[in-house]
Amino acid sequence: MRWQFASLAATALSVLLTACGSTAKGLPAAPLLWWSEIGSASVRLHFVQVPLPGAETPSSYSAQCQTDGAVVTATAEHSPVTVTGLANNTVYRCELHASNSSGSSSASRTVAFMPIASPEQSLAEGYRKAHWAPGVTVTFENECRMAVWSDGLPRHATEPGYLQPVNSPKQTALASTPLSGIPLAVEPYEAKATRAAPVVFDICPVRAANHTATQQGMVGLMISGAVLFGAGEIPGHRATAFNDNVSVPVRSGAPSKGAFLDSCNGHPTPRQAGAVYHYHGLSHCLTDKLDEVDGPSHLLGIALDGYPIYGDRDLQGKRIEVSQLDACNGITSPTPEFPHGVYHYVLPEGATEAYASLRCLSAAVSPRQWAVARSSGFCYTALTAGSPVIKHEDLRRD
Repeated sequence: MRWQFASLAATALSVLLTACGSTAKGLPAAPLLWWSEIGSASVRLHFVQVPLPGAETPSSYSAQCQTDGAVVTATAEHSPVTVTGLANNTVYRCELHASNSSGSSSASRTVAFMPIASPEQSLAEGYRKAHWAPGVTVTFENECRMAVWSDGLPRHATEPGYLQPVNSPKQTALASTPLSGIPLAVEPYEAKATRAAPVVFDICPVRAANHTATQQGMVGLMISGAVLFGAGEIPGHRATAFNDNVSVPVRSGAPSKGAFLDSCNGHPTPRQAGAVYHYHGLSHCLTDKLDEVDGPSHLLGIALDGYPIYGDRDLQGKRIEVSQLDACNGITSPTPEFPHGVYHYVLPEGATEAYASLRCLSAAVSPRQWAVARSSGFCYTALTAGSPVIKHEDLRRD
């Protein structure tokens, strides 16, 4: 916990300027931001309110905390205003406004700070136990920051060609996905390295009040070195990619056949998106190497927000039903790597709906992590600069 105090001289000046700076009759003065109490993924902004003659007493106070275009807000009826859902190891600038029936005040002074999680919240011990594939290197800058070095290639067999969306007049459509009707043609696939820099994760995550919706791109990095995408291929398309699967023979040319998805529940992005190999849900090419028959699921990867990703078997080897999961496919329970229990995401076996992969992220995701997601390409729709913030109750089961 860290404390920041304004100097007495700055405080006196702020009071004077605030009292003389009312922009409209009846509006409250700006709150005097006194000090900030910084926690893991959160901050408490303590303030005092300077009364103005003729101005109604404020009924609420709002905080805005901003970093690289992302804004997190919170309100309270009195001091302090507590802001949660911030990304650890990220610099924020926060300001306060007071509101009454006449409107909102001007902004308070701005305070800059960086939330940092405590080592006690670290998931490092469990990630050290994970069975990372040969060629995947994991390092720990500290107990709250983990870097994964991978070239993006899966350490299992891939197909010589995959069905890809037709994007050229010269291509002839051979098939279409049953639900979307998108025309597909076979494209040769040659596995090539896609990343030279590590992917850095905050492994002291804190669950936020609001979840962050995933998009049509990377949502996590798997122990094989390849990435995990969301279940759907198209915005608003609630079925998984497996539900769209189709395989066709090709009479001439190479490769001799192509499938939309291979037996590992993966395929590459289109060539213009980098041909990045990725999964759309649970892959037996990973679990068959890790899990015993009727045994528990072992750690399969890490989500963008730092929480672990698993298959759907609990510590006793029993299947975890979708009804036991929250809206993001999350659950808190013991696992082989975290025997005392941990919040983690589950990839259900044989799921044919959008919950085959992560539909949202339970902890805050920094702009840096969204940049990592964008660098992994897209299937049919490019990632936007940010991601919508949604409430738990806004997500419904299919």
